[in-house]
Amino acid sequence: MAVYSITAATVPANTGYPANLQGLLQLLESYLSVVSSSTLSSIVISSTTPSPSDNDKVWFQTNPANPGEPQSIRLFSSGSWQEFTPFSFGDIILTDVNAEISSPWGVGNTAYVVNGISKLTPVTPVPPTNGRYKVYVGYYE
Repeated sequence: MAVYSITAATVPANTGYPANLQGLLQLLESYLSVVSSSTLSSIVISSTTPSPSDNDKVWFQTNPANPGEPQSIRLFSSGSWQEFTPFSFGDIILTDVNAEISSPWGVGNTAYVVNGISKLTPVTPVPPTNGRYKVYVGYYE
C-alpha cells in the first residue's frame, strides 16, 4: 500500500461545512496538498462499498437516501473500510441547544449499531444553558 504525506494549510475561521460532496472536494483541494512516491491511484465516490480492486483508493461515501450528499471519507485498512476522521468513538463536543444531532453524531448513554457492532455512548455531563452535547459515534443506520 502506498504512503501519502498530506499537508494541510490553515482554513480561515468561520468556514462553513459544504452542502454537498462537490463543495467538500473543492474545499479539500483548496487547503490540502498530497505528496507520494507513487501515483495517487484515484478516488471512489459512491453510496455502496467499493469492489476489492478499489481497496487502494479513497472512498468518499455518499448518502444513499440523498445522492451526492457526503456521508464519510473512508480508507481500506486492516481488512475493512475505516472512517477517516479526527474524532474517536465517544468524543463529546458542545453544540447549540437547537443543533440537529444526526449520524455520525449521537447522544449520550445510547446504544448505536456501527459496522454491525452495538456500542454504548458515554454519559454526557449536564450542559450549560442553551447548549447540548453530542457524542461522536461513527456512521450508523
